[in-house]
This record gives sequence, structure tokens and C-alpha cells, in this order.
Amino acid sequence: MNRPLGRELGYVDLRFDGDDGTFTLFVENKLHSDYGHEQIPRYREALRHLPGDGARGLLAITRNVPGFGEPDGPGTQGWWGSVRWAHMLDELRALEPVNTAVTEQWRTLLDVLDDQGDLGRTTLNTELLEAWGKYFKGRDHLTSVLADLQERALDVLRDELKTHRHRGSREDVADGWRYGKAETFGVRTSQSQVWFGLAVPARARQPSIIVQFDNTYWEPVFSVQAELVDAEARMAARERQLTQASNRLTEQGFKTNPPKYSWWARTYGPDDWLHDADVPGKLMEFIEKDIAAIVASRALQGEVVAAAKRGAGQLPRGRRSY
Repeated sequence: MNRPLGRELGYVDLRFDGDDGTFTLFVENKLHSDYGHEQIPRYREALRHLPGDGARGLLAITRNVPGFGEPDGPGTQGWWGSVRWAHMLDELRALEPVNTAVTEQWRTLLDVLDDQGDLGRTTLNTELLEAWGKYFKGRDHLTSVLADLQERALDVLRDELKTHRHRGSREDVADGWRYGKAETFGVRTSQSQVWFGLAVPARARQPSIIVQFDNTYWEPVFSVQAELVDAEARMAARERQLTQASNRLTEQGFKTNPPKYSWWARTYGPDDWLHDADVPGKLMEFIEKDIAAIVASRALQGEVVAAAKRGAGQLPRGRRSY
């Protein structure tokens, strides 16, 4: 399409010509875009004005089923139809460049493109679809598990705080976290988390300890984590007590996320608890062990002062309520 008329009608991706002028084939490749304005009619018009009387046609390769822009059917005035990239996958895999290493890389690339859906979808992953259909049931199931553990977890926290001589009654040193005065202590959910919070002191505006299931990384992970008030600013200011507490926790296998320092946690993958004969009992073991470690580290000593500086009714950073 390098003749004056062709420039006016656009540039096709590929053009194939027979040596003896018996045919000309235009091929338009589409990956992540639809046809442009009158694109197919323009290319067909260009075919019509080519010299000679050999066979000529236009073929398109597309990722998606086109929503517009194609003629009624193959064979319509030089239109030979369109084919989906996904339908050509077997033929593309069968290509074998001379270099064996290039062949392997080519097929690896095709596997990646296919897995990511870049070539379009012709089938659905039934396992993923069934899992998505059960999402709310799974979330409700985990909610009921945590609901059975929350009061016991609160008792464990209160016992540990009193053991380490935190001032005040059991009811004052810690309580189940409530979002607002009218709320009750309960399990909350988001798109990827099921959790409840424990507040230190009892009327703190945000929870100091979060007990949760999290599937951010595509598998259910359980954790008990400290989420301390203004921890990032306090760590940046090198608050001695919190810095020492952080060091004690990391020495015991807790991880954190510098420089934000928005949490300290030991995480437990599904292999650690999912197939246990008594899953709630196993989760309670983790809760008891990790709450004891958090309190013993003295990470909660500064919460009373820090919590007093917080405004009311704030959700923990990074969490949403649904």
C-alpha cells in the first residue's frame, strides 16, 4: 500500500504478493484494539484498485470477537474473514525456528501470553470460576470461625497485659475494638480480609492487635499482628521503647514493613493449620503464642499515650469495611 491511493486509505500490517502476480493478501493484526473508523472498507477499497486481475483478499487476526467493523461474511468483496489468536495457538506452537533455543523461548512466550489472556479466551478455567462462585460462602465460613475465637482472644490479651502490670482493670486495659460507639465487638470483612481487632487501652480509636485471615497473595494466611498507633512517625523519631520492641519481635520471627512500620506479624500459611484435626484449636494456639510475644516485647506500652492523640472513628490504615 505504498502507492498514493494506498496512503490515503491507510497502512495494513502485512502484505503478501505472489511472484507471478496471481494473488495479493492483506493481513491486519489486532491485539488490544478494535478496528479503526471504516478500516476494513478502506483496505478493501485499496485491494480493488490494485493493478492486475489476480486473486486478492483481506484477512484479520483479532484477540476479541469484533463488536463492529466487519462485513457480513467471508468472501464479501475481497473480505476473507477474521480468525482469533487463541484459535491459532496450536499452529503458532508448531512453528519451529532453526535455532532450538529460540523455539523454546517462542513457546514459553506463547504459554505466558495464553496464561495471561493476551491472545483472548476461548475457554474458562472452571476451577477458578467455581472458586469465585464460592467466595462469599468461604468468607462467611471464616467469619464464623473468628467469631468463635474473639472473646477468648480478648481474655488472653487481658491476662497477658495484667501479667505485665499494665495499669487499670481488665476491662480498662483492653477490649474488643468497635468502629464507633454504637458498634459491637465483632468480625469485619473486606475483599481480601476477615478480621477482628483488639483495642489497647479499651477505648482506643484504633485496634492495636488484629487477628485475621488474609488472601492477598492467593492463599488463606492467618496472622496475629500488632498495628500500633502512629508507628511510622514514632519509628522515624527513633522512639526508644518502640524501637526496642520492634527488635524483640523481629528476633522472634515477626516480620514488619519498613519504612512504614504499619504492622508486625508472624504469618501462618494453610499448611500450618488448614488440615489440622482441630483447626479452631490450632488457631487459638497461634493467638495465645503471638499475643504473649507482642505484650512481652513491650510494644503496647506506648499505646495509651499515642491513642489519646487519635481522632475518633478511624478505620485502621489500609482497611476497608464492606
